[in-house]
Amino acid sequence: DEVENASEHKAQLEKQQNELAQQYEKASGQLTKLRAAAAARLSKQVETELKSLAMSGTQFQIVIRPGPWTATGVDEIAFLVSPNKGEELRPLEKIASGGELSRMALALKTAIGDAGSHRGMPTLVFDEVDAGVGGAAAAAVGKRLKQLTRANQVICVTHLAQIAGFADHHYAVSK
Repeated sequence: DEVENASEHKAQLEKQQNELAQQYEKASGQLTKLRAAAAARLSKQVETELKSLAMSGTQFQIVIRPGPWTATGVDEIAFLVSPNKGEELRPLEKIASGGELSRMALALKTAIGDAGSHRGMPTLVFDEVDAGVGGAAAAAVGKRLKQLTRANQVICVTHLAQIAGFADHHYAVSK
């Protein structure tokens, strides 16, 4: 039967493949729309957080580009940053220093809030989050780190009392 009706089986499989492809494209298109709306909201929230972390001139944008078909949709997502007004947005991983990257992660995690806690991130580690900040900005960093401890274990390497003062436990490390 398979040999005698091979062309009919092939046509049936091609028809089924086309139907499934249309369903996938429809579902992935809806997912892209949802992601775009969420990306716009999250970008604004992250910029708001960055202002309080002594990065007020920083622009942050989540860009969604078409990509290959995957189990999670057809979107490739990039975080673009401009640390100074007037500069063009560039990929986060290309321009952020250690301290900036750590504060961006803090801003992103704070903006996401408890929604990200169930995604397998029970322990967050921040190093150099205090680089280039002091005074009120350092206190703001400490408050946000403390906020994250409601749903996560937070480990922070810091040299600032304004940040360390928010911790429940302290460890001193020396050479």
